[in-house]
Amino acid sequence: MGKEFRKQYSEIRAEINDLKGRIAKEKKKIYDLQLYNKNTTTDMGILKKLECFIDSTDECQEFVIRCRVIKLKFLEEKLSGLLDKVENDIEKIPVSDLRLMFRLYYIDGLTWEIVALKMNFAYPKRRISYTGDSCRIRHNRYLKKINHFSVRQCSMNKC
Repeated sequence: MGKEFRKQYSEIRAEINDLKGRIAKEKKKIYDLQLYNKNTTTDMGILKKLECFIDSTDECQEFVIRCRVIKLKFLEEKLSGLLDKVENDIEKIPVSDLRLMFRLYYIDGLTWEIVALKMNFAYPKRRISYTGDSCRIRHNRYLKKINHFSVRQCSMNKC
């Protein structure tokens, strides 16, 4: 699991969340405009102009929503592929508590403090309890060990 790969995975998740928020805002704008259109009671000339403006705005906003939904589906497919790769890499970790730590952090997207909480619930009989820092440090040490090992293999022409 390379650093760039993890960064890309996190960025795509953030972009998907941003798009979902934007789609929700656009849908709310359309709903508010439609509600405003139903509640408007003025003379007919102004009402017709207002309805025309609202209809064209609705169409534009619905088009924007459709475009964002298409982009969202594309990003979710891309994220799904990355998630499969992350899960495969996590399954290769030989130590079970590290596997759980990596799943909670990368797949569930939890902070290190919440990861430590869940680890303490998963392993209640452990003599020294998990902390956010201890989880982060074990994570970093494992990645450093893996990177050092792969660099050593490449230097011996085994890669």
